[in-house]
Amino acid sequence: MTTRIDRNKEFAGRVVLVTGAGSGIGEGVAKLLGQLGATVVASDIDLAKAENVAEAIAMHGKATAHKLDVADPAAVEQLVAQIERDLGGLDGAVNNAGIPGHRNPVHEYGIEEWRRVVEVDLNAVFYAMRYELPAMRRRGGGAIVNIGSIASSIGIPLTGP
Repeated sequence: MTTRIDRNKEFAGRVVLVTGAGSGIGEGVAKLLGQLGATVVASDIDLAKAENVAEAIAMHGKATAHKLDVADPAAVEQLVAQIERDLGGLDGAVNNAGIPGHRNPVHEYGIEEWRRVVEVDLNAVFYAMRYELPAMRRRGGGAIVNIGSIASSIGIPLTGP
């Protein structure tokens, strides 16, 4: 069964940042937003993957690709500033980037790995919103969707974080 998606005027001319857009849920969301008429800023720590997604969107819409480590607040700030400069503003964001970490008992979990998981899966959402919200306010409003893992609401064996 093929689903046909018509461009939605509500997204036409809207600029939306998607973190973790190189694969999985982020890729699907980025492509859908592109089909709905948004200009998609596909960001991922793996630039090649973000570029592949942006190229797929560009076949029927508008997209740019950017390397982004969401755990680096300065990088997030710079990307949001670049979006405002190059695309005229930011209308929406899907903060989706996340990492699973290793499956180890908590007492065997590495401290640095724990810190990286917390930076990417928790702090990065704050970093993103810290810069996205003022940009959206300057644009006159917007919407943010923060995506979290099922692991944030149920216990899964050997997943300390």
